[in-house]
Amino acid sequence: MYNNIFNEKHIILDSTAKTKEETFLELAQLAENLGYVSDRNKLVKGFEAREKES
Repeated sequence: MYNNIFNEKHIILDSTAKTKEETFLELAQLAENLGYVSDRNKLVKGFEAREKES
């Protein structure tokens, strides 16, 4: 079951992100590169909105 959700392409080993914002951008870029989203900026805004809820 989990083989379909996570795999080695979803792991960033050489991340250079130093802030939460940089992390959001890096994750959104990865999602766009893998074809999960078509607009990384919308995903970043979603991350930011979700972060405000907690």
